[in-house]
Amino acid sequence: MNSEVYIGKQIKFYRQEKQVKQEELAEYLGVSYQAVSKWETGASVPDIALLPKLAVYFGVSIDELFQIPYEEEMHWKNGSRWWNNSFTMQQSPRIYDGLCSMAQIHEMQKAYDKAVCDYKRIIKCLKEDYGVEHGEQVEQYEREIERLKNL
Repeated sequence: MNSEVYIGKQIKFYRQEKQVKQEELAEYLGVSYQAVSKWETGASVPDIALLPKLAVYFGVSIDELFQIPYEEEMHWKNGSRWWNNSFTMQQSPRIYDGLCSMAQIHEMQKAYDKAVCDYKRIIKCLKEDYGVEHGEQVEQYEREIERLKNL
């Protein structure tokens, strides 16, 4: 997935999290609501000059607008608020990606019990949302759980 798609999804996510309409965001930015709609659907991207204004409006960093998944600093600063909201507000692919990132962060922090819980949630997500009961993906996370339990 490329960064244009990420930024559109992020704009939509943060707009909905803030409970504002496309028209309100458009007015703040000085663009049409159609432009905001095009960003959110991936048909176009916002002008680079609008990125700081978008970040300020949503109270996030510019990096977060692009959902850079391995930027550790963003996860450390905003992980709890952002990830907790994502579980109730985002679609399954976002949850799956978030769980993978959180498991890696917990492992780096040596919070192995939390990482094990994250991997168990990943397996549950694979089974419930994608219908993947067995196979390499499930086995991969089961191996990770066993590895972490032995640390």
